Amino acid sequence: MSLEDVEAVRRLYEAWLRGDMGLELLHPEISMVESATLPGAVSAYGIDAVTRYIESFAKYWEEVRFEPEEFLDAGGGRVLVVARLIGKGKRSGVEVVRTWAYVWTVRDGLVSAMAGYADREEALKALAPPGPAASGKPETPSER
Repeated sequence: MSLEDVEAVRRLYEAWLRGDMGLELLHPEISMVESATLPGAVSAYGIDAVTRYIESFAKYWEEVRFEPEEFLDAGGGRVLVVARLIGKGKRSGVEVVRTWAYVWTVRDGLVSAMAGYADREEALKALAPPGPAASGKPETPSER
């Protein structure tokens, strides 16, 4: 399923680059959650809230697009995407280019979740399984 998962997410980015919200690619129970490390982090749950979240970009940006630079199959229906946000502030006119990382989840062939991170490293940490210290179980010498 991994290639299909990557392709599902790739189709979403292609839709966005065409100016289409790609709602038919989203699971009805989709969630989009930005990392708490990001200023003004936003969370949206369900197709209606996510639609409003996507539409909100037009309030603040005269132009905005997300250009994917990397798609990585992370297993378990998850896809890591490193993408460049390229935008121009609506009121300020300031042009912004910033790279972000996103972990997408695909369920039943539809994109069902997005978690946004400040960078690839933070996203990879989020993808890593919890180690013994995180589980509260002490490490044995053979686990080190």
